[in-house]
Amino acid sequence: MKATALAVLGFSLSTLVAGCTAATVDAGETQVAVDGDEGVAASVQSTDLASVVFDNVSVADPKMATAQLSMPTQLWPSGCVTRAQTGPSQVTVTFNDCTGPFGLVHIDGQELVTFVPAPGAALAPGGALQATIEGVSLTANGRPISHSATAVITFPDSNTRAVAWNGSWKRMNDLGEMVQHTSDLRISVDLSTNCRTINGSAQTHVDAREVNTTITGYEMCHDAMGQEGCPSGAVDHVGVTSGKTVQIQFNGTAEADVTGARGDTFQVPLVCTPLPGRG
Repeated sequence: MKATALAVLGFSLSTLVAGCTAATVDAGETQVAVDGDEGVAASVQSTDLASVVFDNVSVADPKMATAQLSMPTQLWPSGCVTRAQTGPSQVTVTFNDCTGPFGLVHIDGQELVTFVPAPGAALAPGGALQATIEGVSLTANGRPISHSATAVITFPDSNTRAVAWNGSWKRMNDLGEMVQHTSDLRISVDLSTNCRTINGSAQTHVDAREVNTTITGYEMCHDAMGQEGCPSGAVDHVGVTSGKTVQIQFNGTAEADVTGARGDTFQVPLVCTPLPGRG
C-alpha cells in the first residue's frame, strides 16, 4: 500500500493541533487547521484521481495522448483502475474498489477524460493539450463524489510538464460534513527527478465554515521504486469568518513546523521517509 506523507498528515495534524495547549493554539486556530486539512485532502484526492493526466501523457497530440493512458496510477491495489478509449480523443477511466490518499477508500465509478488542443497550442514550445475531466457515478466508501476539472498541459521539454489546473470536488467526510472545494493550481512535473511541485490557491467549505488555502512550492518526489518521500514547501490556511491563520512548513524531513496566528511554532511528526539529498 502506498500513502503520501501529506495523506497521513491530514489525519495526524488535526489531532496533534487539537491536543496542544491553549498557549500554543486556540480553538479558532484548531478549527482552521482541521478545516484546512479537509481542503488539502480534497486537493490531493481530486488531483490523484486525475493523475493519469500529468503522469502518463507526454505527446501534445489528442489522439496520441489517449493511446498513452496505460501507465499505472498511484491508486491501489494494482489493477483496480482500467481505461478504455471511448472516442477519438476521449478515455473512460474506471475505478473498481480502489484506495487513494486521505482515507479515500472503496472508490468506484468512472471519469471521462477528453483531450483537445489547448488555446494557443501552436505557439507553445512542444504544443499544449487541454484535458477536461468529469466524474460519472463516482463514490468513495459508498458516498457520492462530484468531481470536475480542466487541466491545460504544456511541454517545455521532454522531461517537464506544466499543468494549469482548475478543479472542483464535493463529498461528505467521515463526520457527515459536506466538503465543497475548488482549486486553482499550477503543477510542475519533472520526470528526470520524479518530482511534482504545486503552487496555487484553494477555497473549501466544510458545512457552513470556509477556509482559504495558499500552497507555495509544495514539492513531493518519489524514488525509482515509486515510494514517495517527505514533502517540502508551505501551506497557509485562513478561516474566512474567524480570520484565524495556521501555517504548515515542510522541509523534506519527517517533521513539519506548525505556526499559529500569534507566532507560536511547534513541530509535528510526519509518517514519511526523507529521500537522499532532500531535507
